[in-house]
Amino acid sequence: MYLRFGSANELLYHRTSDDRLVGPCQHLGEIFMQCSIVVKVVDYLDPSDRQALLSMLDMYARDPMGGGEPLPSDTQKRLCDDMAKFSGAISWLAFKDGKPVGLLNAMPGYSTFKARPLINVHDIAVDPA
Repeated sequence: MYLRFGSANELLYHRTSDDRLVGPCQHLGEIFMQCSIVVKVVDYLDPSDRQALLSMLDMYARDPMGGGEPLPSDTQKRLCDDMAKFSGAISWLAFKDGKPVGLLNAMPGYSTFKARPLINVHDIAVDPA
């Protein structure tokens, strides 16, 4: 599956067989340039995913936009277990060269204006480096 963004110079994301999004890729006919960003759904019980999520969220928390303080240790200890138990919670991590560079945390919600369920994006963090 490909997710399309843009128009004239399309950026495509490709879903791999293990359900990761890889991209963006420059689309040139049927040829794709090498992709450098891999996006995957977080497994809150996987130790490497937990570490990456907490690292990215702590980076965000330390930024003035996130409050300028480290993520409290109690929060770090409970967060991934709590997210795993929270029905509908979903997170994505973006990796470049095997290092986490982006995080999105989302929770289910409901739109009263549309009378439909929705996904509420709670956190978006991108490593400025």
